[in-house]
Amino acid sequence: MAQYELIEMKARRFGYFPRTFIWRDQTIQIEAVLHVWTQQRGRTINRHFFQVRGADGIERTLYQDLLDQTWHLQIDNR
Repeated sequence: MAQYELIEMKARRFGYFPRTFIWRDQTIQIEAVLHVWTQQRGRTINRHFFQVRGADGIERTLYQDLLDQTWHLQIDNR
């Protein structure tokens, strides 16, 4: 099961797509959004997921929790 950590979203493109976020005191710039999908419970969409590639070339998965307006980063727990 995927593990996620809370991040601070600093900037978004078009008010929707993630652009810059802070995780563990590190600012990460997003170069491209590769894929977008939603998670729904009943009739309510509760999360927007984003597969992104950072300016550092690393692909990451983020989600926005629509219920509490927080952002989260999937972490690798190997």
